[in-house]
Amino acid sequence: MSKTDITFNYLYNIAREFYQKKDFNKAFNFYKTALQINADFAVVWQEAGYTLMRMQRMAEAGVYFRNALIKYDQIENVNIPADKKFYLKACLYALLEEKEETIQNLKQALELNPELKQKIKEEADFNAFLDDEMFLELLLEENQQENQEKNQNEDENNIHNERGSKLKKSELTESEIQKRNILVEILTTENWITNELENDFENDKAIAPQTLLIYPYNPNFEIQLSYYIEEEFIFLDLLNKNERSETQICRLKPNNLGELIEKIVEAQNDLSDENWTDLLGKFIDICEEVLLQMPDGRQVKL
Repeated sequence: MSKTDITFNYLYNIAREFYQKKDFNKAFNFYKTALQINADFAVVWQEAGYTLMRMQRMAEAGVYFRNALIKYDQIENVNIPADKKFYLKACLYALLEEKEETIQNLKQALELNPELKQKIKEEADFNAFLDDEMFLELLLEENQQENQEKNQNEDENNIHNERGSKLKKSELTESEIQKRNILVEILTTENWITNELENDFENDKAIAPQTLLIYPYNPNFEIQLSYYIEEEFIFLDLLNKNERSETQICRLKPNNLGELIEKIVEAQNDLSDENWTDLLGKFIDICEEVLLQMPDGRQVKL
C-alpha cells in the first residue's frame, strides 16, 4: 500500500468517526480532504453527501450525490457487489427525488438479492416514496413472488404427505433400505438426479418420499420418480416445466421392484407427454396397480 493510500484511508476513517459522533463539520472536512487525495471511490462521495445533508446544505449534497452516481459506474468501483451497487444508486436517486431511476435500480437490486426487501422498507432514504404507488407495487410484487414460491413448496409438501408416510432411515428394515438404495444406484447411473432428500435420509430425518429422483428428459419436460417404502408405491410425475398445470401423474404398485426399475430404464428414452398412456401400458404386467391421473384430474386405471 502506497503512502498516498495510507493517508487516504486514515482521513476517510477519521471522517467516519466524526460522523458517528455527529460532529458533521469536522467529518465533512476530513471527507473533503480525503477526496482531494483520491476522488475515485463512490462510497466516499456518497457519505460526504450524507454529511452535508445533516448540515442542511442540500444543494451541495446533491452535487456530491451526482458525483457518487458517476463513480459507481467507473472501473475503480467494480469490486462492489452488483446488488449493493444498485441499492446504493437507488438511495442516491431517491435523495435526488428521481423516482423512475430509483425504482429501476431497486428492481435490479431485488432481482439479484430478494432479501434486500426488508432493508428497503426500513431505509430512511426512501421515505419520500412510502406513499408512492410505483414504490409500493414494487414491494408488493416481491411479496407476491415470495408467497407464490412458498405456496408452491407447501403444495409439493402436501402432495407428498398425501401419497405416503414420512419415515426415518432408523425405522426401516435392512431389506427396505437395500431396495431403496438399489433403486437410487441404478437410476443415478442412468442419468437420473437425486435431490436434498438423500442428505435428509442419511441424517435420519423423517421424510416423504423416502427417495426422489429426477430425469431431465428434455428442455421442456422432466420425469420425477418418488418412492414410498411403507405403502410400496412409486409415483412417476411427467412435469411440464413451462406449465405445471399440465403435469401428468402415474401411481405404480410393483409386484417386483427390480423388474419395474428395469422397465423404467428401458422406457425412459421413449417417455413423452404424447405417448405417456401407451408407455404406462408396459408396466401393467409387473404391477398390482397402475393408476394414471390426467391434468384435468381424471384418474384412469390401466
